[in-house]
Amino acid sequence: GQRESLVVTLQQSWRWVLASALALVALVLTLQQWGLPLASRAVVAATPLSVDQSLGEASLTLLDGHLMLPSKLPLDQQNRLRAALDKAAGALPAGSLPRWQLLFRKSRIGPNAFALPGGTLVMTDELMELVEGDDKVLIAVLAHELGHVQHRHGVRMLVQATALSALAGAVLGDFSTVLAGLPVLLGQASYSRQAEHEADAQA
Repeated sequence: GQRESLVVTLQQSWRWVLASALALVALVLTLQQWGLPLASRAVVAATPLSVDQSLGEASLTLLDGHLMLPSKLPLDQQNRLRAALDKAAGALPAGSLPRWQLLFRKSRIGPNAFALPGGTLVMTDELMELVEGDDKVLIAVLAHELGHVQHRHGVRMLVQATALSALAGAVLGDFSTVLAGLPVLLGQASYSRQAEHEADAQA
């Protein structure tokens, strides 16, 4: 008079197996698309700015040791651009932008500008040369980087990558395989696009 349990019965039905697999995929996609970004925003909001600053300082030290050299731009040119960016940032509501600083470096990676966690913006001499010192273009680029600072994208991406790695490992059951790392790369590409859109809108 014994019967198979409900779980065994469902496991023996290809329809239920297929439905379960589809439900799992839908759950993972929902978490990746909406759940993790919302959770990471909450985590970052609860994280003190001192964490961003420590990460930024460590990142700058690493970059200066491997990819960056002291800037060759004249000091008056650097200060002029800092003043122009400060004026542009003044259009934002008071207190809406964390403390920031603009640094200049000669680089081994070519024309570029980027934001580090904690409010440090780095612009390369090569970018200045590429646009022939056009302040309007440079301020537009730096305003985009200020958008990253305002939204704390550096720390948020770190939180999302960590959470996505944990989720991929839990679902796939292996933290060491390429298969477990692939969802992290794909997810981060999506998150990166979202961050770039947010920074563009802020700029």
